[in-house]
Amino acid sequence: MRVGFLILSVLIIALGVGCRGSDSDILSTETPVVVFRPTGRPEVRVRVELARTSAERARGLMFREQLEADAGMLFIYEAEGDLVFWMKNTLIPLDMIFISREFRVVGVIENAEPQTETFRRIDGPSQFALEVNGGFAAENGITLGTEVEFLGIDQSGAGR
Repeated sequence: MRVGFLILSVLIIALGVGCRGSDSDILSTETPVVVFRPTGRPEVRVRVELARTSAERARGLMFREQLEADAGMLFIYEAEGDLVFWMKNTLIPLDMIFISREFRVVGVIENAEPQTETFRRIDGPSQFALEVNGGFAAENGITLGTEVEFLGIDQSGAGR
């Protein structure tokens, strides 16, 4: 009886692992991703949560105690404009990467101090903003002009 149960358990685990697929399959089909192509460096992928509505954008990453190294939140607006953010109720330092409707980085605010009401903005319009862990942009060579691509993100009304 015990041997039969053990064999059945091993088969169930093996089937579950075999049916799961690779992490890249899951990433490309289920998880929205922002891809950066820094000049002279390998591309960088960030798994993102989307903030499309006013309520989602207002909440942002507030009250989060941590953020995975390859994760972030993409703020999507209907049109380009002067975007302004603050860090009230945000518990971790963040980099804010501003992206134009042409899908190029137009500004980076590095290591925004948590729990402050200081307004953070760049000089010039952007249509998207990506918040990631503080230090991410410098570590990955993301600077002005870096090319950006969105994967698995409905871009209707989002610049393309």
